Amino acid sequence: MVLISPLRIGSLFYLFQLTIIKLFSSKYGEEEGKIKYYIIRNISEEIVEAKAGFFSCQLEFGLAVFINTCDRQLINEITGSIRFNLDRHAQISFTIAVSSVPGGIFDLNSLYCSVCKAMEHRYYYNININTVIEQNSVRPFQNWDAEGEAVKIELENSIERVIEQPDATGIRKVFSDAFHKIRQKNFVPQDVNQMFKDIFLKMKFKFDDFKRAVELLDTSGYSYVQQLEMLDTADEIEKLSVNVYTELTKQILYLRSRKDKKIVEVVKDYVAKHYSEDITLAKITGLVYVNGNYFSEMFKTCTGENFIDYLTRVRIDRAKTLLKDVAVKTYEVGMLVGYADPNYFSKVFKKVVGITPSQYRNIVL
Repeated sequence: MVLISPLRIGSLFYLFQLTIIKLFSSKYGEEEGKIKYYIIRNISEEIVEAKAGFFSCQLEFGLAVFINTCDRQLINEITGSIRFNLDRHAQISFTIAVSSVPGGIFDLNSLYCSVCKAMEHRYYYNININTVIEQNSVRPFQNWDAEGEAVKIELENSIERVIEQPDATGIRKVFSDAFHKIRQKNFVPQDVNQMFKDIFLKMKFKFDDFKRAVELLDTSGYSYVQQLEMLDTADEIEKLSVNVYTELTKQILYLRSRKDKKIVEVVKDYVAKHYSEDITLAKITGLVYVNGNYFSEMFKTCTGENFIDYLTRVRIDRAKTLLKDVAVKTYEVGMLVGYADPNYFSKVFKKVVGITPSQYRNIVL
């Protein structure tokens, strides 16, 4: 980060804040980040030195360069030259924020605060275009209000639907629609980022498989919330959100697939041991702690047949075996495989096999 401020007393003072993508080390790696920062410092100081008196100092956020001029045309030349040379030699996305206060050197705090407010508007600029933002010409941010809460609720509902019925292809549209509204309203960036953090944490609390997917993703050292804090533009945050939620959706699908297969195994084992009993869909869903609609769809996806058809097939297959034993009467066979009504057993058997139990016994014996 480079700050350029004039020092002439009694004139209108300008401060220019040049910022690149935050946290070089995280984006480029520690070594390359230091090299790029060194290039920025050298280019900026060489350009300013050739045009005006200046002094520079190292601050917590980066390099500050103060120039001794109040000539607006000269300021434009300096910022233009910095933009050109950084773009040419460093290939780094950056923004120059411009602001002014009448107090000059005696009011550097107000000057710095003013230019920082201008830089906040970088949030809604295209990060691939190097630009200059002037504080007195930006569109004021809109405070988070009922409209902001409406955007939040709509986004929450959209994300919940994607989690409940995982669809990685739908993630991009969810966030595209949300950011379209956010850009239109021009909400305060900090409020927007807080919204994304709140929704993310809510999803972790509400959905166990979402929480588990997050845990698996974070084991690779990748934290969505931490990444949000490192970014300062809507473009970057939209891209991050799409990528993270897409990966999480894929993880959820994988986890549910494993979980579903385990549920199917439990159900099949239960049916194999209890097919002679009164088995209902409600009893099965209570056994595996899932709702009926989800279980029915999941079971068919995993086995290729619905649960009732599977149960019927198991019972009829067992009935075929019992019918080969002459010691077991036909009506007893029905009772032994879960059909208390002999007529109903005969009807189901014929529907599945094509002939009645008695006809089947006569053929196989």
